[in-house]
Amino acid sequence: MNNLNDPMTAEQIGAKIEILRIANGFSIEEFAKKVRLSPESYTKIEAGRGQLGPAVLLRILRALNTNSSEFYDESASFIITNSESENTTLDGVKDGIGQSVGNVHLSFNVTNTVHDKEIKLLKDTIQKFQQILDNFMQEVVSSKQEISKSNQKISQLESQLVDLKNQLENK
Repeated sequence: MNNLNDPMTAEQIGAKIEILRIANGFSIEEFAKKVRLSPESYTKIEAGRGQLGPAVLLRILRALNTNSSEFYDESASFIITNSESENTTLDGVKDGIGQSVGNVHLSFNVTNTVHDKEIKLLKDTIQKFQQILDNFMQEVVSSKQEISKSNQKISQLESQLVDLKNQLENK
């Protein structure tokens, strides 16, 4: 857990900012513009490599509708995993409540002091990811059907071309 003797690393801060940005429904470009940073500079902050001074952090926290007390609250930790790697956590906790979306698993660990607002925000984010995945899968199915129809049409046209070629050769 994070306390004054064990501050969050730049990577942990960036990861938590990223989770909250996604939970609030912002793309990198939208959020960077909102906090008056270039997308490149903002991406570096999420990766834990950018310059994150107090003024920039304050703009980010305000844009995320949170404050430093809530942001540094040690009662909540977030985990992002995928099927090919170890858990990446903000505080080393390896289990929690969550949901899989494709091969990505979002989860969070909760202690008694986590605010209902944070829980709702995380559940909403999981639901948004599920909707995005559902929409994507519908697009894939639709695309496959269109490809199948196109392949059938191509086969018909090829057959017609062969027939025309045969007719021309017979004349």
